[in-house]
Amino acid sequence: MGGQPLVLQRSLPQKDAAILANCPLPQVRRYWMERIVYHDGSRDGEGGAENWLRMAEAVGLDRAEVLDERHVLPGVRFAVDAYVTSPAPSRGWSRSRPG
Repeated sequence: MGGQPLVLQRSLPQKDAAILANCPLPQVRRYWMERIVYHDGSRDGEGGAENWLRMAEAVGLDRAEVLDERHVLPGVRFAVDAYVTSPAPSRGWSRSRPG
Protein backbone atom coordinates (compact mmCIF):
# COMPACT_ATOMS: atom_id res chain seq x y z
CA MET A 1 0.00 0.00 0.00
CA GLY A 2 2.75 2.47 1.02
CA GLY A 3 1.36 5.64 -0.48
CA GLN A 4 -0.81 4.31 -3.31
CA PRO A 5 -4.07 5.87 -2.01
CA LEU A 6 -2.32 9.07 -0.93
CA VAL A 7 -1.00 9.84 -4.41
CA LEU A 8 -4.59 9.88 -5.68
CA GLN A 9 -5.86 11.87 -2.69
CA ARG A 10 -3.23 14.53 -3.28
CA SER A 11 -4.11 14.72 -6.99
CA LEU A 12 -7.89 14.98 -6.67
CA PRO A 13 -7.93 18.71 -5.82
CA GLN A 14 -5.74 19.42 -8.87
CA LYS A 15 -8.22 17.65 -11.15
CA ASP A 16 -11.17 19.36 -9.44
CA ALA A 17 -9.51 22.76 -9.88
CA ALA A 18 -8.94 22.10 -13.59
CA ILE A 19 -12.63 21.28 -14.01
CA LEU A 20 -13.59 24.30 -11.95
CA ALA A 21 -11.46 26.62 -14.09
CA ASN A 22 -13.53 25.81 -17.19
CA CYS A 23 -16.98 25.82 -15.64
CA PRO A 24 -19.31 28.70 -16.60
CA LEU A 25 -21.92 28.03 -13.88
CA PRO A 26 -21.43 29.57 -10.39
CA GLN A 27 -23.55 26.92 -8.62
CA VAL A 28 -21.43 24.13 -10.10
CA ARG A 29 -18.18 25.97 -9.27
CA ARG A 30 -19.30 26.32 -5.64
CA TYR A 31 -19.96 22.58 -5.45
CA TRP A 32 -16.50 21.76 -6.83
CA MET A 33 -14.87 24.27 -4.45
CA GLU A 34 -16.27 22.23 -1.55
CA ARG A 35 -14.52 19.15 -2.92
CA ILE A 36 -11.19 20.96 -3.19
CA VAL A 37 -11.43 22.15 0.42
CA TYR A 38 -12.45 18.64 1.51
CA HIS A 39 -9.33 17.09 -0.02
CA ASP A 40 -6.83 19.87 0.74
CA GLY A 41 -8.38 21.04 4.01
CA SER A 42 -8.96 24.66 4.85
CA ARG A 43 -5.57 24.81 6.60
CA ASP A 44 -2.47 22.66 7.08
CA GLY A 45 -3.11 19.43 8.96
CA GLU A 46 -6.66 18.97 7.62
CA GLY A 47 -8.34 17.30 4.67
CA GLY A 48 -8.61 13.95 2.98
CA ALA A 49 -4.89 13.62 2.27
CA GLU A 50 -4.10 14.30 5.94
CA ASN A 51 -6.62 11.63 6.94
CA TRP A 52 -4.81 9.12 4.73
CA LEU A 53 -1.48 10.08 6.30
CA ARG A 54 -2.88 9.52 9.79
CA MET A 55 -4.25 6.14 8.75
CA ALA A 56 -0.87 5.19 7.26
CA GLU A 57 0.84 6.10 10.53
CA ALA A 58 -1.76 4.13 12.50
CA VAL A 59 -0.88 0.95 10.59
CA GLY A 60 2.84 1.49 11.12
CA LEU A 61 3.93 3.22 7.90
CA ASP A 62 6.49 6.00 8.13
CA ARG A 63 4.90 9.38 7.32
CA ALA A 64 7.98 10.65 5.47
CA GLU A 65 8.10 7.56 3.24
CA VAL A 66 4.42 7.90 2.39
CA LEU A 67 4.81 11.62 1.66
CA ASP A 68 7.81 11.22 -0.62
CA GLU A 69 5.88 8.58 -2.61
CA ARG A 70 8.91 6.30 -2.94
CA HIS A 71 6.73 3.18 -2.80
CA VAL A 72 4.16 4.27 -5.39
CA LEU A 73 4.03 1.70 -8.18
CA PRO A 74 4.64 2.93 -11.74
CA GLY A 75 1.20 1.78 -12.87
CA VAL A 76 -0.46 3.74 -10.07
CA ARG A 77 1.56 6.84 -10.94
CA PHE A 78 0.61 6.48 -14.62
CA ALA A 79 -3.10 6.07 -13.85
CA VAL A 80 -3.22 9.04 -11.48
CA ASP A 81 -1.27 11.28 -13.87
CA ALA A 82 -3.61 10.28 -16.73
CA TYR A 83 -6.64 11.06 -14.57
CA VAL A 84 -5.34 14.50 -13.56
CA THR A 85 -4.39 15.50 -17.10
CA SER A 86 -7.50 14.15 -18.84
CA PRO A 87 -9.93 16.80 -20.08
CA ALA A 88 -12.97 17.91 -18.12
CA PRO A 89 -16.18 15.97 -18.71
CA SER A 90 -17.84 16.70 -22.03
CA ARG A 91 -21.37 16.31 -20.68
CA GLY A 92 -23.42 19.36 -19.72
CA TRP A 93 -22.20 21.38 -16.76
CA SER A 94 -25.50 21.13 -14.90
CA ARG A 95 -24.92 17.38 -14.63
CA SER A 96 -21.14 17.49 -14.16
CA ARG A 97 -20.95 16.41 -10.55
CA PRO A 98 -18.31 14.14 -9.12
CA GLY A 99 -19.32 10.57 -8.54
